[in-house]
Amino acid sequence: NPAGRLAPSLKGEASFTLNNAEGMLVKPTGTTAAQVSGASLSVNFDRSTFAAGVNLSHQATGAVSLNVTGKVNEEGVFVGTNATERVAGALSLDGNKAGYLFSKDVSAGTLKGVTLWTRK
Repeated sequence: NPAGRLAPSLKGEASFTLNNAEGMLVKPTGTTAAQVSGASLSVNFDRSTFAAGVNLSHQATGAVSLNVTGKVNEEGVFVGTNATERVAGALSLDGNKAGYLFSKDVSAGTLKGVTLWTRK
């Protein structure tokens, strides 16, 4: 699409399958790997909204969940935040692929990571 916009044929709701994810805990003393045990991504093209979630664990934090909703713009870029959580990502223009970065502030530092998705 030369205009850089999502395909106009994208309608309704779409769920995505997680292809790959990586997480880490960032502290002032360094960065260590965190386990991503599950994640979710769904998009409502009619309402231009998304919902994203990630389940993580780390020795310093135990099990932690992140859940964010937000808006998708006409170019497929989406951003959502709340008091301690942030998600920023993008859809391919055909709506079949996606990726997002996430972060969550916890007492031990900040959990951060990246996910890659394919539409179901």
